[in-house]
Amino acid sequence: MKTKLLPVLCSLLSLPAAIDAQTTAFTYQGRLADGGAPATGNYDLQFAVFSAPTGGSPVAGPLTNAPTAVSNGLFTVTLDFGAAPFTGADLWLEIGVRTSGSVAAHTPLVTRQALTPTPYAIYARGANAVGITGTVPDSRLSANVALRAGGNAFTGHQTVMSGNVGIGTTAPSGQLEITSAGGEANLHVNGINGSTPVIRLMKEGILKWGWLASAEQMGFHSYDANTPVMVLDIRANVGIGTTAPEERLHVGGNIRASGSICANNGVNCVSDRNAKREFAPVNSRDVLEKVAALPLSTWSYITDPNVRHLGPTAQDFRTAFAVGKDEKSIATVDADGVALAAIQGLNQKVEDASQRSEDRIQKLEAENAELKQSVAELRELVGKLAAKSNGGAR
Repeated sequence: MKTKLLPVLCSLLSLPAAIDAQTTAFTYQGRLADGGAPATGNYDLQFAVFSAPTGGSPVAGPLTNAPTAVSNGLFTVTLDFGAAPFTGADLWLEIGVRTSGSVAAHTPLVTRQALTPTPYAIYARGANAVGITGTVPDSRLSANVALRAGGNAFTGHQTVMSGNVGIGTTAPSGQLEITSAGGEANLHVNGINGSTPVIRLMKEGILKWGWLASAEQMGFHSYDANTPVMVLDIRANVGIGTTAPEERLHVGGNIRASGSICANNGVNCVSDRNAKREFAPVNSRDVLEKVAALPLSTWSYITDPNVRHLGPTAQDFRTAFAVGKDEKSIATVDADGVALAAIQGLNQKVEDASQRSEDRIQKLEAENAELKQSVAELRELVGKLAAKSNGGAR
């Protein structure tokens, strides 16, 4: 097969990077002769860009258009080598051809074609500076162009890769700063049509925390635990570890304080029978004996050395009574329970002693009554004997 390629038109679009008016693709039209006559049929065409008219290695491509329809010697192809090779330097297009379906190598044409810009591309190439004067009216701009002054509605993803964003300030101190010269500086997150307003906090692209709001409450959500860890409802009740706080502060778990907890009306601990289980009787006399043997001392907390306290250590308390969650704390409910049991034990001990005293008294009173009776009888007998003795003496 003897083929000959006669170039008809080569147009390169979107050479400049300053204005993206066109794409990087361009159209190449040519005339192919086969055996001296205009070719007709399908041919495999291969295109590559070189920086010299002969020799060297391609700077882009090769691109293979297989198969390409040729009619009466004419064909049209669209080529896209990207923008990288088009830096303004002279370039040449090399074309290879083979019969469609052939496995043979492409036969390069002897002459490479110089790539020259069209007049439109020349204008576009200088569009970033030279050749443009005056002002483009807003009405001539695309609806996709956001105006500096005016309400703009954005769709899709908008990204600020560097710098800070300021609303109400020209010198934002953080990645986002909202400043108000007067009144309130507001940030509104509006959930509509049943959606939930959410502010999420991420670490290394992984969701960690979030503020979620509903009509009834606002919650601080842990995505690791997949549950709210704190809520604030419309009654101004705060819940930690519970989503249904019943008081101003409702904690579903233990509370540890490094300082004092003060309450004007006392501290109410849940003691509802329905909230308890596994009841077992208590030997109050045994508790009393353990209280009597419990080591007591005065001491100060390391974090508050100026205040003195009196009482046992948690270790001694747990060893004696085996109650509480650990050996580092004494729950008030346990201390109160031990005190009540000890009081009952002491009361039993007092009552037992009182009963023994009462029994002794009754016994002594009975003995005394018997002695009185005996003395009375003795007196009566002595009287009788005395009377008899006196009568006999006369």
